[in-house]
Amino acid sequence: GLSAAALPQTAPEPQAPARQDSVLPTVRAKASAEPQGKDAYQATETRIGKGKQDLRDIPQSLTIVTEKLIDDRNLDNVKDVLKNTAGISFQAAEGGEEDIKIHGISLQSTGDIFIDGMRDPAFYDRD
Repeated sequence: GLSAAALPQTAPEPQAPARQDSVLPTVRAKASAEPQGKDAYQATETRIGKGKQDLRDIPQSLTIVTEKLIDDRNLDNVKDVLKNTAGISFQAAEGGEEDIKIHGISLQSTGDIFIDGMRDPAFYDRD
């Protein structure tokens, strides 16, 4: 019993791993250019302010609805586009008008709607 425990323990010699020369198969990647202009779902630049600007250079949160998205969703007017945009809601206002709220802030007080770079009055019938 105890004599086996008193003998020096030696680790078995490690066996050299079997060496296999394996070659990985060739991988080929194909890429195509992303659609630009009216065929694109994603905008990469804007004309807010003076001239063109990359969206990544604007330090504010923007939601851009492209013409392709408007066409695919069959949106007919600005109100339809805004209704399908996250964070925008409509509330009934006096005179049959609707108050547009962006993240809970009323546009009646700010009036910051721009269409094609021009300020758009928030309250008139767009239909």
